[in-house]
Amino acid sequence: MNYLIFAVLGYLSGSVLYAYYLPLWLRGIDITADAADGNPGVFNCVKQAGKAIGLTALVCDLLKGALPVLLAVHVADPGQWPFALVLAAPVAGHAFSIFRRFNG
Repeated sequence: MNYLIFAVLGYLSGSVLYAYYLPLWLRGIDITADAADGNPGVFNCVKQAGKAIGLTALVCDLLKGALPVLLAVHVADPGQWPFALVLAAPVAGHAFSIFRRFNG
């Protein structure tokens, strides 16, 4: 049961696309609308919102995957096969964000 809880939390954490939301919240910039490729990634964040917001987005993106896994290690056994779901959940959330209609 712990594995499922941490997998869901990891998916939700991974679904927050900081490179998209930080420029939107802090500067009112929709980087997907202004970028040639429409990608809500850190490169477009740095290019359109600046290095400070881009670096913050990069750190937040790294932490959103690491924190759920680090928390799960202390509660669940990483040697069991369901722990693979905990590891994959933040990646799945990043690629298929529930907050962007499953488009990461």
